[in-house]
Amino acid sequence: MGIFKQSSNKKAEDAFRLYQQGVQAAHNRDAVAAISSLEKAIAIMGEIGELQGELVCRYQLGELYIENQNFFQAETHLKKALDIAQEIGKYPEQIDLNFMLGRCLRFSGNVQAAIPYLEESVKICRDVREEQKLPSIMNNLGLAYRHTHNPSKACLIYEEALALSAAKADPGMDGVIHNNIAMTYLDMGNHEKTKENLLAALPLRKRAGDIRGVAETLQNLVEFFTTVGDTAQADVYAKQLDDVIGHS
Repeated sequence: MGIFKQSSNKKAEDAFRLYQQGVQAAHNRDAVAAISSLEKAIAIMGEIGELQGELVCRYQLGELYIENQNFFQAETHLKKALDIAQEIGKYPEQIDLNFMLGRCLRFSGNVQAAIPYLEESVKICRDVREEQKLPSIMNNLGLAYRHTHNPSKACLIYEEALALSAAKADPGMDGVIHNNIAMTYLDMGNHEKTKENLLAALPLRKRAGDIRGVAETLQNLVEFFTTVGDTAQADVYAKQLDDVIGHS
């Protein structure tokens, strides 16, 4: 997200100082102080018509409220920030805010409502040729379709994401998408594709140093081989999972 310009106006300076205090408090994991400072900054910005600053502060508040699982407040701030971004024509911010709203709604359990925001984020990325953000956004879109019981659509999204050069250049994200498409194929009963993608995900997540991701994929491999009745192979991955957990 961009940052608003500093100004010689006293109220603008006060708002900027409160914004900085809020960011610092958030960095120090003091959510209460961060929220208080950012809310005060927004009140001043609304008074003086500092739209860019208000957008940035509301985005920060959205992130904070999501971290603290206050999804109602997160959604409120992110929607207001998105309105501002659309009003002043900030396309990079619209990508981020649609993505954040999609995640917020997905985390809150309102997964169906998340899909239009994630799809809009993907659309803007393509319109402005912002490929770097696409794999993560499409991964979240795939999850949303999977959790709304549309696994075939989810797989189409995941396959498209895997073909992106930005995904191939990022072992961590590549591994995440392979893992998630594998479990979606498992939902569909396609065991060959499940195995293929889980075995692709494991070395990628190891290469990325993603210990939690490695543990997740190993757990999924145990589940897969148990499902297909290969208890010997399930035991192999169960032992690997124990080793990872023991060293984490």
